[in-house]
Amino acid sequence: MARNDNSMNISKYYWFVIASGAISGLIVFGGQVLAGLGFSLYQISTLPYLAGIIILTGYILVKKIFPEKKLIPMLILYGFIETGIILCQFAAPILGASIAVTVLLLYIQPLWTTIISALLLKEKINRNNIIACGLVVAGVLFLINPFELRNTTLAGFIVALLGGIFLAGWVTAGSHISKGGNRPIITMYYGNLIALVLLAISFPLAKLFTGNLSLVGYSLEKSLIAWIAIITFGIVTYLVNHYCYLKGTRKVPTVSAGIIMLVEPVVGAILAAVFLHQPITIGIIIGGALILSANYLVIKGGTDVSTN
Repeated sequence: MARNDNSMNISKYYWFVIASGAISGLIVFGGQVLAGLGFSLYQISTLPYLAGIIILTGYILVKKIFPEKKLIPMLILYGFIETGIILCQFAAPILGASIAVTVLLLYIQPLWTTIISALLLKEKINRNNIIACGLVVAGVLFLINPFELRNTTLAGFIVALLGGIFLAGWVTAGSHISKGGNRPIITMYYGNLIALVLLAISFPLAKLFTGNLSLVGYSLEKSLIAWIAIITFGIVTYLVNHYCYLKGTRKVPTVSAGIIMLVEPVVGAILAAVFLHQPITIGIIIGGALILSANYLVIKGGTDVSTN
């Protein structure tokens, strides 16, 4: 009976990570919706952070929730990594990477997560992890057309590749902070606050690279519906998403978390098909099946180990 209770307790944490991966699937879809409402790419990247921080600030001050001094360096690193992800996503297409290649290089983060976890966190990598990682990469290749590489510049490729490494860093750093017993709200609030400051500083630099208003425009003249949409986007994709991930990785191994998070493109493809009428291709079906198989493998392996 104790074993079953322990297994159910561990499974709960896996569900938190699954929820985070599924919510992450809203990011690209929601970004397309917000772009249609007149927000630039830079606004979509920064305003949700601001909305989340404003919502949490009152609670943080009333409850007097402040980070321990020893945690501050990790929070700075966490915020820096988040900034790196956003800027690489933003810069790669500007520098000549196709959207497909940018997404492809971001979604191979489980490879980098496995390497970082093994080298820095000394996390044990088992056979299930390796098989699941292979399934995920194969699934991503089916989801995204790798032949787009021929239309990508070297600069764009390198920046997109860095984006995938930063994403693996976010997976790893968040997991490491959570396993240290730190409250998700502290990591979420202060990490996002640091990221927002860094993004604000980077805005003038971004404008030097392009004058395209659809990318770097910052007009605040938007409809009420548009503002409600971006605030809701911030609450769901930043606050709820980050909370679920940080809560789940208290118990879920980092490599497993990185693999589970790859339900994101599967959810994104489904949402795009249902609401944006984008076609479901055979590649999406095969890729989605491979990624979901990888998820099943790591979740089953993790909960089985917990009962031993």
